[in-house]
Amino acid sequence: MRKLTIYIGHLGYETPGSEINSFPLNIGYLKAYADHYLDNEIDIELFVHVEKILAAIQEKMPDILCLSNYMWNEQLAGTVFQYAKAQNPSVVTIQGGPNYPLHKANLNEFWKDRKRYVDFYLHGEGEEALHQFLKAYMSKDGRIIQKRDVEINGFDFWCDEHQKVISRNEMARIRDINETIPSPILSGALDEFILSKPMLQTTRGCPYSCQFCHEAQTYYQKVYSMSFDRVIEEINYFRSKGSEHAYLSITDSNFGILKRDVQILEYLSKSRKDTGWPVQLNVSTAKNPSRTFMDAVYNSNGLVRIGLYFQSTNEKTLEIIKRVKPSKNETELFFEKLSEDKYDHSTDTAIIIPMPEETFESFISGMRQTIDDFGATEGTVQTMMIFWGIPFEDKNFQDKYNMKIRYRFSEAAFSDFTEFSSYEIEKVCIGTNTFSEDEYYRARSIYFFIYIFYFKRNFLMLRRFLKGRNLSIFDWIMHLFENRDKAPTRAKEYFDDFDRMTREELFDSPEDMRAFWEDSQQREKINERKIGFNVIHMALGNLADFYESVLNYACEQTKQFMLTSGIHFDTEVDEIIRCMKHIRLTRLNNDEVEKDIVDTFKYDFVKWQSLNYNASLTDYEEPEGIPLMFAFNSQQKDELKQLFRTFDDQDKAVRSKFFVRIRPNKYNRSMDYA
Repeated sequence: MRKLTIYIGHLGYETPGSEINSFPLNIGYLKAYADHYLDNEIDIELFVHVEKILAAIQEKMPDILCLSNYMWNEQLAGTVFQYAKAQNPSVVTIQGGPNYPLHKANLNEFWKDRKRYVDFYLHGEGEEALHQFLKAYMSKDGRIIQKRDVEINGFDFWCDEHQKVISRNEMARIRDINETIPSPILSGALDEFILSKPMLQTTRGCPYSCQFCHEAQTYYQKVYSMSFDRVIEEINYFRSKGSEHAYLSITDSNFGILKRDVQILEYLSKSRKDTGWPVQLNVSTAKNPSRTFMDAVYNSNGLVRIGLYFQSTNEKTLEIIKRVKPSKNETELFFEKLSEDKYDHSTDTAIIIPMPEETFESFISGMRQTIDDFGATEGTVQTMMIFWGIPFEDKNFQDKYNMKIRYRFSEAAFSDFTEFSSYEIEKVCIGTNTFSEDEYYRARSIYFFIYIFYFKRNFLMLRRFLKGRNLSIFDWIMHLFENRDKAPTRAKEYFDDFDRMTREELFDSPEDMRAFWEDSQQREKINERKIGFNVIHMALGNLADFYESVLNYACEQTKQFMLTSGIHFDTEVDEIIRCMKHIRLTRLNNDEVEKDIVDTFKYDFVKWQSLNYNASLTDYEEPEGIPLMFAFNSQQKDELKQLFRTFDDQDKAVRSKFFVRIRPNKYNRSMDYA
């Protein structure tokens, strides 16, 4: 009997600035599991590149075509399915992933168009469900499998006879994932992708019920783990293969929730110290981290970024979204160990707007707490997205809170391919009955100012100076925001561009988006990076082009802020701004990294910095002037040059990802005596 041919794709766009095409760990698990239990009966090929899977379909049509479904590749997968069905209508098509209706009432809407090209939808954990499907298919001895014959949990399909979706419960989750599911990394199933951005999984499941996440379902609430030894072996496997990417991702929903996660972090910290890899670890840390884990993060020398993820500080909102905010003890511990003035590396926070019962006032209160009380160094204010698989998909829920729905391009998720073009749509909420659309735009602009003048340790030296004068950093940022119309021409252009892009990225309907996409003149805005990309990320990347003008604006308005606050000053602000002009990397190239800068200042900034900016700057005045040098150290140079293999300066979207994803201690020059 011939082998069954199966193509499994985790497809993404390769638009500059896109981060979708990465290590296909999810479909790697499907292949490793099926290969292990079906031995030599099947031939599975994995794909992440669209052109490669199209070429494979043209050369040899598979028996079964499986494609992942996420909110950022839904349309792309559908288009590839249609292409395959046009070549051979008998090919069996299976779509799977978390982007599937939670509410049964929404199933008909989901299947309305895709019933033409999707035979089955696999929801829930996929390994055992797909394994059973393949066994059922092979039992037919080459005869075409009928949908009615598939009575496997996890598999839904559209029934023409009854004109409805036949839906079943998810396949029971695998509890002993360590012994039952082979490692697709160690098995070699993913070797052809080993030089891609590496990622691994150490746990599955999430004990929380956050309503904006698909893992809010009770199905996912038990946490199952891989063994410590297996995780370490996978890390060593990546390192031995010589990954060209400087960072490693762990896909867990709550890394740090288990005691052994501290050991994993300590092992990676040692690996970085001994070998230089990974330069950075990307993870979602535990919602309520323990002291032991915080200590491990503190000792990792910036390898990992920990956060306090509030999502909202409004008590009514938290109750509706079933989000348990960090306790008083946890926030105090965070401030004690990891606030900006005590920790040299990055920490994180996140807020989503506008969620039910959130108000503009509670948003402002939350941001004030984040900055003045907690001292988190980075953060995200996300626009609330509506997608399949979360309670917010319910139209009655949306109507209850009078959610104002708009649509936008999913970030960098669009492209022209040889056989078709495709783009992805995000459905977002920009207003509710407690948070108006105008307040949404204002909140986004305030967040932009917070991002530029506070997050990513931007303007750190100036902010520490202000804090030393007992001034509120949040009030300072709001002063900069309220006086933005007084900015110099270049800085004002930069500020106005953000507001314009925030408004222009939104469409009233998917039909309006289609008209835009099909209009060649309109699509030039995409080529010019004016639309279709994360607006905040683009603004941070574009700061390099406006940096001097923004610094000059900050200089003048900071002095004005201090005057209105009744604070006396001399030349400190001017000298700090001049110093800041030399610290930040502005161009992503090796020549810029090798450039050392020497300048003379009125104050001994090196000594002030060595005391963590806690003393008065005027105590370190040098009347004769003191020459200082700004340079990257050898480790920074090596790491930056390694990172430039992934990020370059030629495309604004790619450049933006550097400044967003890479932590500022890597791209800020060190300061010393000349």
